Amino acid sequence: MIPPNPSARGLHRAFFEAVPQPVIVVACDTSVVLAVNAAALRQYGYTPEEFTRLTLAELRAPDAPPWPSGADAGEPAALVELHRRRDGSLFPAEVIAGALDFGGRAARVAIVADVTERRRAEDGLRASEGRFRALLENTSDGVLLVARDGTVLYRSQSAARILGYTPTERVGAGAMDLIHPEDRPAAREALGRALATPGEPIALEVRAVHETRAVVRLDCVLVNRLEEPAVRAVVVNYRDVTEARQAQEALSDSERRFRALVENSSDFITLLDRSGVTLYASPPITRVLGYEPLECVGRPARELLHPDDVARTAAVFTACLARPGVTITAQYRCRHKDGTWRTLESSSVNRFDEPGVEALVTNTRDVTEIHRLEEQFRQVQKMDAVGRLAGGVAHDFNNLLTAILGYGDLLQRDLPQGARGRRHLDELRKAAECAATLTRQLLAFSRKQVLVPAVIDLGAVVADLADMLRRLIGEDIVLSTRIHAPVGKVRADRGQVEQAILNLAVNARDAMPSGGGLTLEVQDDDVDGAVPRAHPDVPPGRYVRLTVSDTGTGMDAETRSRVFEPFFTTKPPGVGTGLGLSIVYGVVKQSGGHIAVCSEPGRGTTFQLYLPRLDAGAPPG
Repeated sequence: MIPPNPSARGLHRAFFEAVPQPVIVVACDTSVVLAVNAAALRQYGYTPEEFTRLTLAELRAPDAPPWPSGADAGEPAALVELHRRRDGSLFPAEVIAGALDFGGRAARVAIVADVTERRRAEDGLRASEGRFRALLENTSDGVLLVARDGTVLYRSQSAARILGYTPTERVGAGAMDLIHPEDRPAAREALGRALATPGEPIALEVRAVHETRAVVRLDCVLVNRLEEPAVRAVVVNYRDVTEARQAQEALSDSERRFRALVENSSDFITLLDRSGVTLYASPPITRVLGYEPLECVGRPARELLHPDDVARTAAVFTACLARPGVTITAQYRCRHKDGTWRTLESSSVNRFDEPGVEALVTNTRDVTEIHRLEEQFRQVQKMDAVGRLAGGVAHDFNNLLTAILGYGDLLQRDLPQGARGRRHLDELRKAAECAATLTRQLLAFSRKQVLVPAVIDLGAVVADLADMLRRLIGEDIVLSTRIHAPVGKVRADRGQVEQAILNLAVNARDAMPSGGGLTLEVQDDDVDGAVPRAHPDVPPGRYVRLTVSDTGTGMDAETRSRVFEPFFTTKPPGVGTGLGLSIVYGVVKQSGGHIAVCSEPGRGTTFQLYLPRLDAGAPPG
């Protein structure tokens, strides 16, 4: 595309046309274009004839600076400026200019490169770098670029804020220098793993030393970018988690204290959902009910309730659901894992609206012993009141009987044998004697009868009564006696003890109308207050225990609670006086002992009489 004139002959036409960038030759004196190649025609949009009428100034932007003067002297010069196309559009041009002898005429030659795309890329890169730098400098995380040998190549502003020092102050130093000495092995191991696994994030938590010598906890992520040309470093992102870890540790300490309180309390805590299913049970439930906590989780709490208490506790549960935040207490019976029933008292609060709880919180304690002691206290009060009443009545009635019997004796002396009325007088005396026997029984129950205590062998007493008891209970009942020698001595009225045994035997016989078995067992028994026992109402001490067991019909709870009351009987009218067991109770108590009863319907009855055991060699009488 060089005009056909002699001045172009010095150029190698093939080379000139093959250059991919626009090439423009301009006269030094007039700045008129002397020659252009095909690339220039395409870039600027002019025809060859139009180019020959143009000057250099018309190809450049109006405010373009002059070319370097050295370009006219043959010294190559490079510059970037704006050039203008035929349509008026501008483009950034990178120009390499030099001097040229163009057919004996001084000229300038310019090789022009359109750097629009490069400018755009450079602008984009600068914008990207600006955004990246702004991100680095304004993020809360610190950023390090670390060389393969652990040298710090770059530190962000936030890295300086976290550990102190200026961003450039630690550049060139070892990255491990600020790590706490105890954590450096772990940090080196993490760096080694990062170097061995390019591109894979390696997590690490270490302690670092702040410029002020304070210890800071850092949560770090290392990524090996050594093979990436734009990075060529291990990138370390880290953030200050000191406060977070302190908060976690404080929370953990609080949780440990709370767990210690919960797990070592005598009460246990359960969390129930809205349907009454157990979501959580604290460990003390094992001490109270025998179940492991996980055995209760997922089960409806009502499964352990006594059938008689289900409806009442359901009403309490409904009330809790209807009254959030209000504490509601209830007392009920629950089945222990061993099958026994425990009396529990619970305080329940609806916390379903509280995040993190969202359950019915129930704090439960075992009040079985308290309940038993209360019942025992009420029973003692009742028996004491009944005893005082029975004793008072018996005492007054005995005075009347004394007068009746005295006047009867006088009348008997005055009436000879065979006299009319003598027979009626004898019947009157028999009735008075029976009434006197009744008053003695009442006085024995009320402990107002005068006893004659002596040192006796309870085993010998039982052995001596065996034949009489067999005749008393009949052939349908098998009598067994077990005397576990040696048996200690007790101090009691032998006659009253024998009466008590006979009364127990009669009572057992009546409970076995179709026959059965009656067992009398005598043995020493040392009751230890530290060891759980079947009858906790018997205080610790040294006893001789008499156990009377039958295989009869047994008693329900209501009957057991009244079994020692005078005149209480389950027999039909006219059969028995209801004083047999009350006499046994009076004899045992008046002898300083204790009595316990175990019985269930259909499983027989067992009475246990605990009489204080005397030391060996105790004097008789």
